[in-house]
Parts: sequence; C-alpha cells; structure tokens
Amino acid sequence: MKVLIFGGTTEGRELALCLAKNKIPCEVCVATSYGSQLLSDSDFLHVRQGRLTTPQMLSLLSEGNFSAVIDATHPYALEVSQNISEAIRQYDEAVSPDEVKKCIPLLRFDRQGATKAASPLCTFFTNISDCLPALKSSSGKILLTTGSKNLSDFCADPELRSRLLVRTLPSQESLDLCFKNGLQGNQILAMQGPFSKETNAALIRQYGISVLVTKESGSAGGYEEKLAACEECNISCFVIKKPEASHAADREVFSNFSDLFARLEEILGVKINFTPKLFLTLAGAGMGNSDTLTVAAKKAIAEADYIFGAERIVQSVKGLATTTKIHPLYLAKDIIPFLEEARKSSCSGEIRAVVLFSGDTGFYSGAEAFYKEAEKLSDTQLEIIPGISCLQYLCAKFHKNWQNYEFLSLHGVKKADWLNKLSDIVYNNRQTFFITSSFSDIKALSEEILRLLEEKAQDTSKAKIFLGFNLSYPDEKISVLSLKESTEISTPGLYCGIIEL
Repeated sequence: MKVLIFGGTTEGRELALCLAKNKIPCEVCVATSYGSQLLSDSDFLHVRQGRLTTPQMLSLLSEGNFSAVIDATHPYALEVSQNISEAIRQYDEAVSPDEVKKCIPLLRFDRQGATKAASPLCTFFTNISDCLPALKSSSGKILLTTGSKNLSDFCADPELRSRLLVRTLPSQESLDLCFKNGLQGNQILAMQGPFSKETNAALIRQYGISVLVTKESGSAGGYEEKLAACEECNISCFVIKKPEASHAADREVFSNFSDLFARLEEILGVKINFTPKLFLTLAGAGMGNSDTLTVAAKKAIAEADYIFGAERIVQSVKGLATTTKIHPLYLAKDIIPFLEEARKSSCSGEIRAVVLFSGDTGFYSGAEAFYKEAEKLSDTQLEIIPGISCLQYLCAKFHKNWQNYEFLSLHGVKKADWLNKLSDIVYNNRQTFFITSSFSDIKALSEEILRLLEEKAQDTSKAKIFLGFNLSYPDEKISVLSLKESTEISTPGLYCGIIEL
C-alpha cells in the first residue's frame, strides 16, 4: 500500500502530510528544490525532487509498487498532467490480461475556482500570448504575479520588460530565471505567499502599479485577494484564464479532500482521518467603525478564511477582507454547523475563522455564550481578542474615568428585571453606565429615574444623562441632557450613556 503524489502545490503538500499522519506511505514528486524544502522526509513520506519525463515517470511507476497516483500539480501545468496520464496509460498497457488488478487508479485533484465575481476592472485572456498586446498598449508599471516559468514571454520586449515588477518565489531557481530574462534587482519581489488583500494593495501603492497580471488560480492561489486589491486601488487586472483540462477518461477528478480521501479509502482499504484543525477567534469589533478595531483583530481578519458577525458589524470590515469570506451570521447554532461543513469540503489542513462581536468580548457580549458552545468542537484552538467597548469610548469622549461605575443593561432586558437595580443605583447616588436596545429605553429609563428621585424628595434638576448616539459612525453625537430632555428622544439609533445624580 503506497501512494504516489505529483505535487508542487499547497494542496499536494497538504495531501502528503495527511496521508503520512495516517501512516500511509507516500512518495511526493516536486519539480524544484524550493518545493522539496516545504516537505521533509519522514517514516511515511519520501520527497523526490526534479522534473520527470514520461519515460522517467513510467520507470517510477514500474518500480514503486503504488496502489494509487494523485495528480496534484498546478492547474496551469498541463504538460505535466499530460505526461502523468501518458505514463499511466503505458504502464496499464504493459499489464497482462491476468494482472488487471495491477492497473493503477489515477486521481486528479482539481483546485477549486474563485467564488468572487469578476470586477469591471478585470480583462480576461485565453493565454499569455493574447495578454501581451494589451500589456504593451498599457502604460505605467506592471505587477506580474504569474510566477517565473513564463517570464521569457513577458521579458522579450525591452520596453515591456522595463515596466515589470515581478513577484516570485524566494528560490534560487526563480531568481536565476529573473536575471536570465534581463530583470534588474529592483524589479524582483522574492516573497512566499499567500498574500492578503492588504499586502497586495500596499505593494500596488508603494510601487505605483497601474496593471496587475494574475492567473485565474482560485482561492489557494490568492486570486480573490488580488482582485480585491485592484478594486481598492482602482487599477486594471489582467487575468490569464485557467486552461481547459482534457482529462483522460480513466482519470477521476476531485475538488475537495473529503471526496478524494473517500475514494482512496476504497482503493487502499483503510480509514483516513481528515479533520482540518480549526483556529477560531472571537474578537471584539469596537463600535462598528473599522477604525475602532484593534491591530490584533485586524490581523485575525486578514488571515481568516471565514468572517462572521451581525450585519452591522461585518459591514464595517468589508474593506479589510474579500467579501466572499464574510458571512452575516452571529449565533453559534448557525456558525458552528457552517464551519463543520467547511471542514468537510476543505482543501487544507487548517481553517481560520473569526467571529466578531460588538464592542468588547468581555462587556455584555455574546462572546461568552458562543465560547461555551465552541469549546465542544474537536481539533479546535480558541482565542479571544478584546475590543474597545462603548463604555471606554464614551467615557474617553467625555474625559471621564469609569473604574467606579455601576453597569446597567437594558439591551434585550425586561423592565422589571432592570428596575430593581436602578432603584438601588438611585437611592445610593451611584454613577452608572448603561446600554440600551433603542431610543425608547432612554425614555423609560429617564422617567423611572425622575420617579425615584421624586420619591426621595431629591432635586431632579441636578441629574444628568451623558448620552452617546451611533458612536464612531459619521453621524455620531454626544450630548449632556437633563432627565426631562432625555424623555423626549425619538431618533432611532444606537444609544448608551452615563447617569450622574
């Protein structure tokens, strides 16, 4: 029982690691030394480096006693896929009629395409040759993110070459190809992805890029993040379409690990355990304006595969992540099943998700209840990132310290439940911070304070409400009101405030 994987992609690496973890021997073929650096030999994993011809592949198949072959090469590496198919065909033809069982199943992992709709800024080309005239007709600097293999096509024209900024893998082979094709050191960005939208946008701005060139490489290739960066920076994006693969009839094609492993289980007769590790972050989102997000929360959002939160909250982070990652869900009963399904269709050994909660995760937040449900998940690492609460924000606006305040929540709370606490607050003249569900809560609260003060025969004119409305939003308003003025509020919005008696 042994599996041969033709890799060189993130998915190929993840497949090999999962099989080795399940103690299934596998041999992984990668073309470059850089590819071999990303995988290490182990008891159940052997890495073979170097480009193989069809005869060399056939020799490997004949000597290796493999139960299955997986083609997990890059979707644009059509020649390699064709060579694999041909080697399998020749191997099967050499099998005698009474040895049919020795024919090797060929499984193709076909990377999932992008889910983001194309932008009007995108122009699609069938191949590089079709793209070149459009690039020559363009003006300004060009960020080339298509790798180093086809550099000669882009560098043949001196004028076009002089406008290129090439982002490529930090391998000696890639750098050698860059210099061989006449590129200067200041035209080369040797970087290992994946790259976030923010990183792409920062490069576009720093180098004054006018056109970004990319392959239609799907989520694993960072395609959506490139498109989102082009939209944010309002530059053209030239896309080399994914080539149409002509898979052989005997080649079984899979687009997720769950189905591929199910087929491997049939072939090998063993159980393969594959559950991507879930890194789940519960983060405070501040007031609702992305400016009130902490640096840690922004980093978690940038690295996330999935971002959840109430509609108002996720709207505020749309500029920080691609929209296909954002889902307006905030309850554990909706998010946890979603993530479990995502695990089943994943093509990676890990999934990163962020659930955003208004304000701070420790101050009247849904994070507490969510955490209790998330603790039940297997293979999950939980993290909580605090945020800026409305308490902190409003007190800062009024230049007040809040360490001795009482706290009162009217948000989703029945009047009978908060009235007893309010009575204690009024009778003891305590400064109190409160949160509400709507403007009607302000009216009810102020009327009750007036009633309680009158019962005490206390001067009601000294009582003040320091009120915050739609904090951090463009129509934010802070005001100091008397109790009577507070009863007259009728504008819908988000309110919180401070009671001083």
